[in-house]
Amino acid sequence: MLALIRQSRPVLLAIFAAATSMAMPSMVNAQSQPITICVTRKGKISGINVHCKFTEVGLTWNIQGPAGPAGLTGSQGAPGPAGSQGPVGPQGPVGVAGGMGLVGPQGPAGPQGPQGAIGPTGPSGLQGRQGSQGPAGAPGTPGTPGTPGTTGDNLATLTGSSYATYITGAWCVAPFFKGYLGPSNSCSVSDTNSLASESTPLPAGNLENLAILVDNPPPAGETDTFNVCVNDVCPATSGGTPVTCTITSGDFACQDIVDVIPINQGDRVTIETSTTDTSGAGLAQVTWSLNLALQ
Repeated sequence: MLALIRQSRPVLLAIFAAATSMAMPSMVNAQSQPITICVTRKGKISGINVHCKFTEVGLTWNIQGPAGPAGLTGSQGAPGPAGSQGPVGPQGPVGVAGGMGLVGPQGPAGPQGPQGAIGPTGPSGLQGRQGSQGPAGAPGTPGTPGTPGTTGDNLATLTGSSYATYITGAWCVAPFFKGYLGPSNSCSVSDTNSLASESTPLPAGNLENLAILVDNPPPAGETDTFNVCVNDVCPATSGGTPVTCTITSGDFACQDIVDVIPINQGDRVTIETSTTDTSGAGLAQVTWSLNLALQ
């Protein structure tokens, strides 16, 4: 028996060597092909997966043994060379929009832009409150003197009154119901001497603007009349129109601003007064004025 094992040892070694050489590719392929070897009498393998000679022993097997335990991890091999750049892949689909990012820091101010065009005028605003009065301004410069005015008329005004004598009273009118008023404060009853005594010589000019004022109006239905006399002619015309006015009951004044009587140098002038009141109820003091436009 021992001799037979010794004689078979070369054959077993050959089989092991062949199995080892064949096992390497079988570890790569999951499905192993049947293996046939031819062994000579001297224990040498004459061929694998060939037709054996009649003097050779053929051995065939196809059963894969169980996997052995994992070997130890080998050391890290050296990195291989970088591969060439692959082609650009196709455009991928658009991804979902991401969430709003955080606000970044304030950037620096940009340069000043150009001046824009003037916009249209806006509507008027509401009226504001009146402001407080400002301080007084500085005095202005004096204006230039005005043009001298034209020379006025050479005008004199004659005035007088009945003084303490009342028209229609015993001293001035009764019993003739006429009287005469001269310049200043005088009054005389109606007679030739009284008319002459109240006359005043005047320079040449025009008599105008007779004005009469009484302190007591004539009674109802009565009137007081006043005429300008020249050189004892009452009312005088002297080439003009009589200057006269009448106070009616209830009135205190009368005026003639229309008529004019021209007089010469030295003509005498007086005021004649008359009344229709015979009762004395219209007793009144008189104040008068008469303008003389000198020639």
